[in-house]
Amino acid sequence: MPASKHSPAPVSPARLVFLAALTILIALVVWVAVRAVGPSTADAAGPTVVLPSMPTVPVGAAEPESPSPTISMLPPPSSPTPSRSHSASPSSSARHSASSSPSPHVSRTSSKPAAKATFSATVSTSSSWGGGYVGTVRVTNTGTKAAGWSLSVSHGSTSGLRLYGTWNAQGSQHDDTFTFSGGSLAAGQSASFGYQAGARTRDRLRPTGCSVGNGSCRVS
Repeated sequence: MPASKHSPAPVSPARLVFLAALTILIALVVWVAVRAVGPSTADAAGPTVVLPSMPTVPVGAAEPESPSPTISMLPPPSSPTPSRSHSASPSSSARHSASSSPSPHVSRTSSKPAAKATFSATVSTSSSWGGGYVGTVRVTNTGTKAAGWSLSVSHGSTSGLRLYGTWNAQGSQHDDTFTFSGGSLAAGQSASFGYQAGARTRDRLRPTGCSVGNGSCRVS
């Protein structure tokens, strides 16, 4: 069959020889040129390989360690469990002795004295004449309790003694004694009153003594 139009043409032996000779010639020319020029210093020394520098570690020195994050694994908090201790509770014998022993009785006595009313009085003669005088009396409650008061004025044996009048108080007569009384006086409060007396005598008349309930009285 005839050869295909597109199939490659076979290479002849002469052409192969020519290509080989040409290759050898080119290699020879390159070799001669290299020998003539001489290898460069960098080429003669060969390729330089740069090695990375290693850190110098002194003998005996500890190699620094890079800090690494520390993860602390803590156990979850546990809820406190109440401790049941039988020693904390009192024993039955202690409870029995505590309940059977009598509790001390504290007696509280009030030191505050009981309130009471006491009085002091003064009887004075404001004016006098033969056969009569005007008396002035001042009564004071010196106690700690409010109360009414009663006061007596005596004259001895005086003929024809008579109580003519009283103001700011109630007055009465029995023989030679006048008795006066008044309303309630608070603690520390005072009251004053007056009276007029007369007798069948030409001498100057005046009281000889006085007294007040729950207290003291004087004639001035």
